[in-house]
Amino acid sequence: MLTRALKMAFWVLYDHLGKLLLAGMIWGILVVTPAAFGISALLSSDPGVRMLMGLPATLFCILVPLPIVSVGMLHMARELIDTRDGSVRAMFFGMHLYAWRAFRLGALGAVVLTALTFSAWYYAAQLAASVPLLGYGLSILALWVAVFVALTIPFAFAALVQKREGVIASIKLGALLVLDNPVLAVGLAIQLAALALVSLAAPPVMFFLFGSMAAVLISSAYEMLSRKYERIRGERSETLKEEAETDDYLNRGFRDFLFPWKG
Repeated sequence: MLTRALKMAFWVLYDHLGKLLLAGMIWGILVVTPAAFGISALLSSDPGVRMLMGLPATLFCILVPLPIVSVGMLHMARELIDTRDGSVRAMFFGMHLYAWRAFRLGALGAVVLTALTFSAWYYAAQLAASVPLLGYGLSILALWVAVFVALTIPFAFAALVQKREGVIASIKLGALLVLDNPVLAVGLAIQLAALALVSLAAPPVMFFLFGSMAAVLISSAYEMLSRKYERIRGERSETLKEEAETDDYLNRGFRDFLFPWKG
């Protein structure tokens, strides 16, 4: 399923590279600028700069532009997959439509991950000397739960856009998808991490494409899961069969890449 999601994501990017590059540049400006400022201030040797500038700027980026702009990117990616067409305007519409829910979902995810990370450190550092088995056991448990939460967050944001439901409902659906599809969830996380590394190491074009590529890949993975569960439930079986046979995002090959005008 991950292979099909990657294939769909590749052809979505191939077909809509210009608008996705523009959207990715907007994502980079709105998200990376405050993040870069915050991180540089956090790395300062001056404690006052770290506390008064670095910490607020970093928290602002995590809580406001990152979830809100990202959910706009996911809305745009959904439109490109569903209609085979779309515009950057869809990104701003998605930001407007889901801003408050995206903020709450991002804030909740950040708080939970921070608490679990601190718990993992605390149990290992404070309890290891007196009750090592309990301390390390609780620390490992906290780390595993943190990993599960991190895997859930992309699917929760995708569910928020796809289902247009509340924050809790989106989190529940995201968690269920991870539990039922752990291989896909881990594979998606690895792909997103690889994209982040390549974007940092590659020329500026790849850097500004990261937000778009991540949104398209998450949306493609969610789309594959949607089709999987619709087949299982037997809903729209004939329609789904026809879509699978005619879906140009999934039925193109290397020849279409070399000679797109012959498609």
